Amino acid sequence: MHKLIPALLLFSLLPITSMGAPDLEYRGSLKFSCLDSAFLQASAEAPFHDRFPNVELRLTDASGQSAGSGVHNRPIPNSRYGKVIVLPDNDKVNSKAVAIEICNAAPGRYTLNVSEHGTQWYRIHVKADDGKYGNQAQSLNVFPRGDRVCEYMFDLKMARGKVAILWLDDRNRPLNFLQEPECKVVPRA
Repeated sequence: MHKLIPALLLFSLLPITSMGAPDLEYRGSLKFSCLDSAFLQASAEAPFHDRFPNVELRLTDASGQSAGSGVHNRPIPNSRYGKVIVLPDNDKVNSKAVAIEICNAAPGRYTLNVSEHGTQWYRIHVKADDGKYGNQAQSLNVFPRGDRVCEYMFDLKMARGKVAILWLDDRNRPLNFLQEPECKVVPRA
């Protein structure tokens, strides 16, 4: 019985990342675990990738499933949230990010909520690839105004080796090329 207790303790400390629970351990990107399937990452990064920005993320798909901070019900399958070091084996390159990553990501509309806790600017990156040939990334520079929650919407399209990420306006219409979405301030959940 005394040998079973350390094993149970170790198991209870493992993160529940498939449920979308926050994973506070720094780890490599989930991207390398799903090279042959559709992949979506929504991340927040400091300008030089040398620190983790003081934000929390939540991503909700068109069916109402979510991944990220505070998600307990209806998690997006094969998702993970936490602090990620994109290039963990390269100590000469800074690559720190707070990220939501999804293997087998489905095309459709997504809502990204960013809960800001400070005034240091950061970048939002939304990256996707279809697991074959198509990939795209969209970036957004954000200058926070303290303690607020910003909502951004985008449409993920994947078809015939092509991937598109389109920022959406308040009426779910695609923004013009190079037009950046503005923070839509929403109440904290």
